Amino acid sequence: MVVKLKQPDAGWKYTPSYEGVIFEKSFAEAHQGTMGNPGVLIQATGPWQLTSYDSTRTMELTANPHWWGGKVPIQHITVKYFSTETSMALAMRSGEIDLAFPSNGKTFEAAAGTGATLTSWSPPSIYFVSMNVKAAPFDDIHVRRAVAYALNRTDLIAANGGALTATPQSTLIPPSQLQTLGTQTEVNAVLNGLPQYPFDLARAKQELAQSKYPHGFTAKTEIDNFGNDVEVIQAIGAELQKIGISLQISQVSSAQWSKDFTNGNLGGIAYTAFYAASPDPSIFPSYLLGNASTYNMSRYAPSSIDTLMESGLADSAPAQRLADYGQLLKNVATDLPYVVLFAGHNYTEVSTKYTLPPFSVYPAFSSWALHLKEKAS
Repeated sequence: MVVKLKQPDAGWKYTPSYEGVIFEKSFAEAHQGTMGNPGVLIQATGPWQLTSYDSTRTMELTANPHWWGGKVPIQHITVKYFSTETSMALAMRSGEIDLAFPSNGKTFEAAAGTGATLTSWSPPSIYFVSMNVKAAPFDDIHVRRAVAYALNRTDLIAANGGALTATPQSTLIPPSQLQTLGTQTEVNAVLNGLPQYPFDLARAKQELAQSKYPHGFTAKTEIDNFGNDVEVIQAIGAELQKIGISLQISQVSSAQWSKDFTNGNLGGIAYTAFYAASPDPSIFPSYLLGNASTYNMSRYAPSSIDTLMESGLADSAPAQRLADYGQLLKNVATDLPYVVLFAGHNYTEVSTKYTLPPFSVYPAFSSWALHLKEKAS
């Protein structure tokens, strides 16, 4: 198969790993609009066949005997959905499940109490606050700077579950991704040249005093019930309250949050996380910046950003790409549509029946079952 691109794309080599789903054309044509639904399912080329699907309870998969990759190591997989991590931990304790992906590993491990193996891994990720630069009051740069200075990453990581759950980070592109384009010294030079916003309440109050809202204001936001999101947004609200910004928080279901996110109804400020489907430095900017992105929560899309995103992909020399993304990060840090807080850690807990090596990159998560091995009895 030959793929011809309309323009150069330095990140393309990773794209098939997360966008390259191959499916049966005749099946898709026979089920237009319904392929993938519980009663129709899908025909594709993966190691497992989807045999049943209930979006609220379970998904059943059986090994594909015709898989191009050889013999499939696990013959049958049942995926179960749980309303809370506590109920998932109890299922692990009773032996109902053998593998879980909890958001708070230590808490889950204590609740599961089975002697199972807990491992952590750090995929490229950013947990951040977004601000709508097109709407008051967050269209005021001094307000955005005030928010940046008011947020204490140490306290917010504590609210997220502690140092075992996250590592402080402040850039839209993780340093690990930039290191694919240059040496540690070269990457450090780029990062050290960016505007910095360390926690500083005095400077936060000074910035707010220079804004159109020197006496503060009230803002609304929504949060879902995933992981420790509620605890973190409450901590963010408490820190903003110290400088006169009152954050009214509405907790909604994940389905409602996703709907409001899609419709742009989360409020002028929001807290969430994104994980990278690709290790290429282009991935987070493509998610969160520019006119073409459907995930651009901040509505930040100056023409200079689109130009830098295009050149970052079109340039083939790593040094030039590093320069492109360095300038992009400088623009973002200057205009502050986002305040990146930390990078999250993910967890897997495996029962005593199996072993599973830790992951090093996020795309590997989708192929976890290929690495799962049954322990010898």
